[in-house]
Amino acid sequence: MKNILKISGFLSLLLLLFASCEKDNITTTVEELVGTEKQMETDLKQVLGKSPNGWVMMVKSTLADTACIPVVMQFDTTKNMVKMKSVYGTTPNNKSTYLINKGVSGILLNFSGGSIVSSLMRMDRSYGDVTDYVFKVLAVSSDAIKIQCLKSGEAYKQEGGQVYTLFKRPDSWKWADDVTLLDMKTAEAKVGLNNVNGILTLNYIPTSKKVNLGFSFRNSFDSNLAAWQAVDPFYNNASANVFDKFYIFFNPVNYSNTGTIQTVYEDTPVARQGYNALCYLPFSGNASSSTSNAKFVKSIKTPYFVINEVIRNGTNVTIKVASYDKTGKEYITGEYKNFN
Repeated sequence: MKNILKISGFLSLLLLLFASCEKDNITTTVEELVGTEKQMETDLKQVLGKSPNGWVMMVKSTLADTACIPVVMQFDTTKNMVKMKSVYGTTPNNKSTYLINKGVSGILLNFSGGSIVSSLMRMDRSYGDVTDYVFKVLAVSSDAIKIQCLKSGEAYKQEGGQVYTLFKRPDSWKWADDVTLLDMKTAEAKVGLNNVNGILTLNYIPTSKKVNLGFSFRNSFDSNLAAWQAVDPFYNNASANVFDKFYIFFNPVNYSNTGTIQTVYEDTPVARQGYNALCYLPFSGNASSSTSNAKFVKSIKTPYFVINEVIRNGTNVTIKVASYDKTGKEYITGEYKNFN
């Protein structure tokens, strides 16, 4: 009996020690967590405003394996405003609000409804893998901000969506400057481009592969543009309609071009004019155009080109384009010329 009592007493003491240690560990962890959250919140508020060119969020479309779509965000930390630019189009105001607050999950970065981020959340995954406009902040440094979509999909789905590492916008990204490099709505931009045949040369940096495509610009939609704008996928989703009504034009392409200007084209994908960009996401306005866009995107391995420079020498026009991988490095570089 004495042995039983001794063992029972020893076990009780051992359990008490475990409970005491566990309690101490929990208390210490909570204190450290609170301190870490406060520091992260302070760091985030300071860091967001310390990139004059803005921060970049690379969005992954289901249409491409490597190329990712950039969204550039410039934060005004005094007014809690964020200015956004994307290849999908231009926005009337180009600004939305943001908020940093604390939630059950930790520090949260909230973008307002009506922002490009909230718009992409409401579109299908061919437009990107954004599934929330509220993000849990995972890490903050002077050069990178790691955030994660709070929700992985529709309302009531589990937490934990896509993780993004925001980085400072490179100076070489001239397309994202506050200067319009190519606006095909204007007569000036169409000079030397509209109904002129040319060559698009693409360089695939990881493989050193070079491709020449017959390429042209055609504003054949101008006469019935309003009808096409009515079937804009963003326009047809009231919660996602944050962009100006799109401007579109044909980009006839010859996949078998060997580097000489030709006049016969194999297909006619439709370009949506983004912010200094050409975007080729398929849309339901016309079945044949949607099919052509899907084929073109698969062939060139990107759903967009940003336009970094337009060089004019008389009627000769050179347009320098690029597409980026998930880290923001150039995955494809290219050059359109309407002369040999």
